[in-house]
Amino acid sequence: MPSPPTPLPIPSATAAPIAAPSTPPLQPPPQRILVVQPTWVGDAVMATPALRAIREHFPQAHISYLMKRYVKPMYTGMPWADKLITYRTGKTARLAGRTEFLGLITKLRKRSFDTAILLPGSFKSALICKMAGIRRIVGYDRDGRGFLLTDKLLPRREDGQFVPTPIVKYYLGLAQYLGSTNRDLTMQLFVAPSEKRAAEDV
Repeated sequence: MPSPPTPLPIPSATAAPIAAPSTPPLQPPPQRILVVQPTWVGDAVMATPALRAIREHFPQAHISYLMKRYVKPMYTGMPWADKLITYRTGKTARLAGRTEFLGLITKLRKRSFDTAILLPGSFKSALICKMAGIRRIVGYDRDGRGFLLTDKLLPRREDGQFVPTPIVKYYLGLAQYLGSTNRDLTMQLFVAPSEKRAAEDV
């Protein structure tokens, strides 16, 4: 059996406490969680503190990650997910069109998720989870998708304008909303042993 990927810690600029909305713990705790992942490779790394906190807070839950196919290598080897679910993007997805989209919805419905956590702020991510019949959908109220969410987090505003928030804290705020007390902002990059050896040989 191949050795698991080695996690490489990436020190954060700050580990200051993060303000998050208070909420009662989920009752009963979720059993099947779908975490919708960011689109970009860099954001995948910055999501690791949130993903780690979600797993620590819900150790008994079955947790799946939904992601675009091209970012899957960033998640392979992460110890916090039980299942990685991918979907196509770009030209191949456009050619597949409605069939591809409905196929994804059907796949998610069959897995009977009870809770979805949306890291990206896109309308599409909320629509997918709503159509998949997921009862509780947690995410930031962005992109006009508030009516699709059961739990809406409001990004910080001052004088009607969004206050820039480091994306690491932005993602971790979702885990804290769900009850996590984790404040660790250390990011991790998981590298397969074969890739590590190749780098050492250079």
